[in-house]
Formats: sequence, structure tokens, C-alpha cells
Amino acid sequence: MSKQKDAEMVKELKKFAQAMNEAYEKDNIIKEFCTIKETKGNNGGFIQMGQRINLPKEFFEKEEGVHKDNTILARDFIRSLVHGEEDFILREIISSNKVRKLTLSNFDYEEISKIILALQNPTDIFLPLEPYFKKVHYMAYESPEKIKFITGVGPILMVAGRDIKIRWITSHQEINKIIIINKQELKVAQESFDETETPKYIKPIKEYNEFNKGNKLMLYFGEKDEKNFDFVFRTIISKPELNENSALVVETKNDI
Repeated sequence: MSKQKDAEMVKELKKFAQAMNEAYEKDNIIKEFCTIKETKGNNGGFIQMGQRINLPKEFFEKEEGVHKDNTILARDFIRSLVHGEEDFILREIISSNKVRKLTLSNFDYEEISKIILALQNPTDIFLPLEPYFKKVHYMAYESPEKIKFITGVGPILMVAGRDIKIRWITSHQEINKIIIINKQELKVAQESFDETETPKYIKPIKEYNEFNKGNKLMLYFGEKDEKNFDFVFRTIISKPELNENSALVVETKNDI
């Protein structure tokens, strides 16, 4: 590759890396329902989230008269990453013996309010999209003073003077439980690029590591072959720090 083409490649990869970082900053879900704590003194184990793929170099090679927009690809990568982070946290909550488990007998405003208030300082509630999406909208139709919809935010359940953010669990996550969160007590540590070592399974091109400094999202571009990068994108988060006030897991009866 000529020096000019190499410089153009670096420029395009930098734009791609910037698009991924902007998407992660915008779509990062865990910071919305967890308190992100310092990594120093963290007692829980850390886990790597992300993917390793062969990324075609032609995506970043300029062609005369051809406009290549890689921002859609960047957003797709980030979408899978942030949903993986969310899924990990929820499953850790469900499997924890530190978190209380309750049973909901009937999904109506009075019953769900009682369950929510069983947790100290509740902030968020995760509901399986099926069957609760229709039930929430029916509840809002019947009692609009109890649920409000904010553009760009979604439904808010109003309970005892509190705004409880409703978050949806999609069917592909295969989680059929309701999870109520106290953000202040649900703590997760997240490492940055400067705090961790380069994965041993990849040999990144050093000049591309400049894209990572200070970031929570880490991008590594290695040489796979003439046509592909060995590309890794990842984050490193801890297992959530949990106690009886962090969350509630709610079982539901089959006929709700």
C-alpha cells in the first residue's frame, strides 16, 4: 500500500473509530441504570464484552465516485455490545442470592406499585416486552395520570411521587422475570483502555491504538491478511456489586 493510500486508510479508520465511540457514548445503557464506580478496590471479577471479526479493508479504501458510509456498521456493532452488557447485568441480578425474589399475583397498577415500593429508592423497572408492552399501554389508556410517555425516554411509571423508568426486555434475551432496580445501590466498575492490557490473542497495529486513549470502548485493528483486519471491539466491566437494596427479582404467575 502506498503512503498516500495508507494515510487515507488511517483517516477513514479514525472516522470509523470516532463513530463507534460516539455511538457507545450515546447508547451505553448500563450507565443509565447502574452507578459506575472506580475500578480501584473493586472486589468483583471483570468480564470482557465484545466481538472479534474479520473486517474487510475495502470498507475503508477510497474509490473515486463511491461514497462509503461506515457509520451504520459502527452503530450495529455498538448495538450488539450494549445489549450484551445489559443482558449480563440482568442475568447476574437474577442469579444472585443477595437479591430478594418476590411473586406478583396480578399485573395491575396497585399490585406492581406495592412490589416496586418493596425496594428502597427504586429507579427503574425491566419488563419483558411480551406480554407487558400491551398491558402497560392499556394501563396508560385507562389511567393516563399513572404513566407518562416522554419522547426519547419512553414510558415512566409514577409511583408514590417517584418516576420509575420502564425498560423493555426483548424476546431474544429469553428473560421472563420482572427486575426492579435501585440505581444508587447497583454498582458496576468499568475499565478504560489505559487501565488494561492489550489482549494476547491479537497483535494490533500500534498507530491505531491512538484511537483508544482514555476510552471505555476499546478498538484493536490487527493484520489478518491482505484483505482483512483482525478487528476486536470490547469493553471490560465488573460483575455488579449487589445487596438486598440493589434490586428485586419478581416472579409472575403463568396466567398474568
